[in-house]
Amino acid sequence: MHGTVVKVKQRSLRRSAQRHALTMRVLFWILAGAFAIALQGGTRCAMAQGAAACTAGAAGAAAAALPCLATLVRDDTASGIYPFNGLELAAAQADDAAYENLLNACGPTGAGCKGAQLGLFDRLRSLEDNAAELLGFGETQFSQNLSTQALGFALRWTADEEFSAQGSITNRIASSQFEAVANRLGTVQAMMQTLRLARNGYEDDSDDDGDATSGTSYRGSALGGAAGSDYDATQIGRWGVFASAAYDSGTKEPTTFNDAFSFGGTQIEAGADIRLTPGLIVGVLLNDVQQHADFNSVLSIVSGNVKGSGGGLTGYAANNWGAFSVNGSLGVQRMSLDSRRVVAYPSNNAQIASVDSSFFSSTNATSVLASAGAAYIFYLRAFSAEPYLNWEYIGTRIGAFAETGRGTDPEFAVSVAGQSISSLQSVVGMKLQYAISSRLGVVNPYAYGEFRHEFRDESQAISSQYENSSSAPNHFQLPTDNIDPNYYEVGGGLSVVLPHRLELHAQYMKVLQLQNYSYYAVFGGFRYGF
Repeated sequence: MHGTVVKVKQRSLRRSAQRHALTMRVLFWILAGAFAIALQGGTRCAMAQGAAACTAGAAGAAAAALPCLATLVRDDTASGIYPFNGLELAAAQADDAAYENLLNACGPTGAGCKGAQLGLFDRLRSLEDNAAELLGFGETQFSQNLSTQALGFALRWTADEEFSAQGSITNRIASSQFEAVANRLGTVQAMMQTLRLARNGYEDDSDDDGDATSGTSYRGSALGGAAGSDYDATQIGRWGVFASAAYDSGTKEPTTFNDAFSFGGTQIEAGADIRLTPGLIVGVLLNDVQQHADFNSVLSIVSGNVKGSGGGLTGYAANNWGAFSVNGSLGVQRMSLDSRRVVAYPSNNAQIASVDSSFFSSTNATSVLASAGAAYIFYLRAFSAEPYLNWEYIGTRIGAFAETGRGTDPEFAVSVAGQSISSLQSVVGMKLQYAISSRLGVVNPYAYGEFRHEFRDESQAISSQYENSSSAPNHFQLPTDNIDPNYYEVGGGLSVVLPHRLELHAQYMKVLQLQNYSYYAVFGGFRYGF
């Protein structure tokens, strides 16, 4: 009897197990169908880079293989949860692409990678898990538990938009050679103005011996030589040697894709010129430049700097026919650019360390410069007004390079493709000058103003990728700012023509209404003729 009861209970348990198994199969197929539907039309969009889709239907280990950063950025921005900006989206897309490629090499757990590649995989996975946590689905084990805003800031740290400053520094240094040539021709023009006044000047009670310290008339004595009636252009010397120095400083405001920074530097110039005819002068100018840009961590999510050093060689010529003159120059500049970029953001997960690393790189920039201009001087006794028109071209090539990292996470180092930058400007200006005789010599104060128009103002993309990612090139495509096509430059200074063919000069200039930039420079130097 007891055995019969046991057998009945066993048959009952078997039937119950069979019914349970059938129920589980039905539930499995229902869930599988729901999962398939979610994959096809889930609540989250597929990432732009391609294959894998980050959706609410993804769960467990499968979610670890789904890059979700760009999905988070797009959806939260569109829904108004958090306004990510363009740089954060570009960084999310690049990080997703790198992570997707590392998944192919390393596998979802990273077991297939080691060394620096594994380090980059781990760091990108922590960002992806953080995105999954904020989305509310997927694997979150390695999340850094950052808020939405803090994750956006972390994305900005991973982006390498700092390299746009290299082009700004290089072109700023190159354009200073145009200013150096303009100053050089301006000092020659000041001496010619003095000689013209000596030739046409009025008599007074100056000493007959030509002592420049006793009279106030515009006579040859101001040059320590003959009277005005003996005027000749050679009185300023057929040969001339000169030297000058300049200091410049400025700031740049932040934009979506470009950081705020302050910049400044020094330039030393030296050269010689020769007067081939009374109207034609040709010369050569050499310069040594030191420039730096320090990123503003208060205005931008950034830290680091760019330093430039090098020099250039420029040949120039000018010819005048009385009041009308033309000029031109052709030069080359070679610079070395050393950059320091920082990637640093926190972690709120005790198992995941914060990121704090510096990245260093060096490259070279070569610029070709050319200018042409014309001017006409109107004289009224000691006063002159000089309208002028110039064209200035700069073509720069910055070489490709790769970073090296130091710190907790050197794996974030990037390699950057070469850049080509060009500038073509027209300059319309007016210079006003007045000659004053003094005991020291003839003092020529002047002021000028220019309207500048940039013809090549398009933005360009700086392309780069993680050094330790097996991804295809150019996953970061970060645009530079559009160049403001119209702005102004103003300045003033004085030149002093001393006895015995010595001339001193000083100048201050400032750029006005150049979008996102403020800039000024001071110059000073001498010329000696013989």
